[in-house]
Amino acid sequence: MTKKQQEAISRALEAYPGTLRGLAREAGLDHSVLVRIRSGERAPTADTVHGLLSAFGKCRARCEEAEAALRAALEQNPNHEEGT
Repeated sequence: MTKKQQEAISRALEAYPGTLRGLAREAGLDHSVLVRIRSGERAPTADTVHGLLSAFGKCRARCEEAEAALRAALEQNPNHEEGT
């Protein structure tokens, strides 16, 4: 893994809106692995990266579903004012 790839993974871990523990659970990884990767103590393996990609994809899908449901609910409310 290149330094550039490791930095990208560290940035992704920092950007995750939830906890590292939750991300690790979602990715099927041990929490301590993500802590060590984020701190630079450990380089991520290909399996770790694939687990993270899967977890981020699931998170994105859930957020998109929640956004769509919320938009649909707001569109059904004729009293809803944009921006409030």
